[in-house]
Amino acid sequence: AQHYGVPTRLLDWTTDVNVALHFAAGSALRHMDGPGEGFCIWVLDLDAAKAVMDDMEVVRPDYSRNPNMRAQSGVMTLLRNRTADELAVPFDRQLAESFARRLAEGDPVAEGIAGSGEPVLQRLDVPYGLLGDLARYLSSHRYDSSRYRPGYEGAYLCMRECMDYSRLPDRR
Repeated sequence: AQHYGVPTRLLDWTTDVNVALHFAAGSALRHMDGPGEGFCIWVLDLDAAKAVMDDMEVVRPDYSRNPNMRAQSGVMTLLRNRTADELAVPFDRQLAESFARRLAEGDPVAEGIAGSGEPVLQRLDVPYGLLGDLARYLSSHRYDSSRYRPGYEGAYLCMRECMDYSRLPDRR
């Protein structure tokens, strides 16, 4: 739902950076004519985020029942007890506000996280000009839709990705 602008308590993440890059690059390829100069991936320290957001739960799905989630190394975060208005606030802002509140209260866990210098949530921006190089890297390591979707759908999507990426300029 969050991919279509619908507020949701459930966000999907991956523990594999190449999976994140694949999905972000695919989305960027479809939206290159839109505003902006690139795309991003978000990196979340699940343990630190859970420590500063009391109502956040990390859900690790049963991979044996969901081959797509297994292939995507998927995990979910679930925000409990949130109103629709609260869910309309972007996750990064909710996390920052919760973290700031915990620091203001003198919470030793939040202070320890702040003192570590490591970000709880980090946005990594990637310029559109790197899409071709990124596509070649992901393809050479077999990070494509055939990996994430079993059967004919994955094969079809993989062929479509190859055609889309072949239209990108070669910067080598």
